[in-house]
Amino acid sequence: FRIFTRYKSPRPELVMPVFFCIGIFLYGLILAIPADNDHVLAIQFFLATFVLILVHFVEHFRIDMDRASEICGKSMVIFTIIYATLALNPGLPFATLLVEWFNEVSLSSNAEREFLDSATTTLALGTAPFLFVPFCVVAIRLFRRFRWSDAIWLLLYAGTILTSGARGVIVVALAFLVLAALRLAAPLVRVLVVIGVALAFVVVIPELLATTNIFSDEEVSNNAKIEHFESYLDALDMSGGLFGNGLGSYYFSTGKNGLTQHTEITPLDLARYVGIPLTFIFFMILLLPRFKIFEVRSTQFVYTMAFFLYLILSLTNPVLINSYGMLVVVWYWTKLRQPDATANAARSWNRVNNRAALANRPIINRPGGLA
Repeated sequence: FRIFTRYKSPRPELVMPVFFCIGIFLYGLILAIPADNDHVLAIQFFLATFVLILVHFVEHFRIDMDRASEICGKSMVIFTIIYATLALNPGLPFATLLVEWFNEVSLSSNAEREFLDSATTTLALGTAPFLFVPFCVVAIRLFRRFRWSDAIWLLLYAGTILTSGARGVIVVALAFLVLAALRLAAPLVRVLVVIGVALAFVVVIPELLATTNIFSDEEVSNNAKIEHFESYLDALDMSGGLFGNGLGSYYFSTGKNGLTQHTEITPLDLARYVGIPLTFIFFMILLLPRFKIFEVRSTQFVYTMAFFLYLILSLTNPVLINSYGMLVVVWYWTKLRQPDATANAARSWNRVNNRAALANRPIINRPGGLA
């Protein structure tokens, strides 16, 4: 409790956003309790928002979230390599048992997906989308100051993301790389990036659209998501749209050809759970926790771009309302707070200097003082 209230700056300004988010999901849980919803899933979603409370401890103990995310990212790269080696070489001792353990413990997967002309093997840990955060951290640092170690790790993160076959993560990672380069890189690099993007739009993207079904509405995953959305619109009514039906509520989706309580489209699920207005407010709180459009400093805008792309990713992937998704929010909020911390330190230093100056000033014509 002291961590939340003891100091006037900066933590109390994040108390309301944190508990507002928790309150939105508490509202959804209250709606779910008397209804015929999936109560286990409802409690799981509600508890996931409690991860946001960690932002106060992160700031109180001055935890470096960039470093923490990189430690997680490097560990994920190493374990992905181990997992891939075991999955592709089932003849190794205990390989099958270890692969099953990976699949059970971390929801890892190794499968063949028909994105290209032939089946493509994908291997990924269950938390592969979190790699987007260390990818962004290293990319930002690399564009500001080139180091070979950062370049190598950026390539390893990119390779692991590609191996996962998560198209959404691949797209937002590429988008962030381009945006970060245009904002942070040297002028020559910016020119090369613009030329590369132009060539991609002229040559690469048309080729992908013509020869693959990555973005086709006939691809199994894409088709299911479209049908999820269409089914939601068909079932939408005034009450559900405004107030929601509670966490874990069921609806009929042609994407699964049956009742479902959870899809890959996060905003759609939230709109069903708590209503469209609260869903909009929830996403605005995540992006601008203090409801100040101009609170993002120019030095931190690149982090806002990264988090905004992560929210875009959540439109088609369940990467937000879970433990690692909320950790991404904590990472972003701490980055958004850094300019204020610097400004507060500067104001404190000025106050110290002013007091020192007043202490050295002679006191003249003061009753009872020295002349």
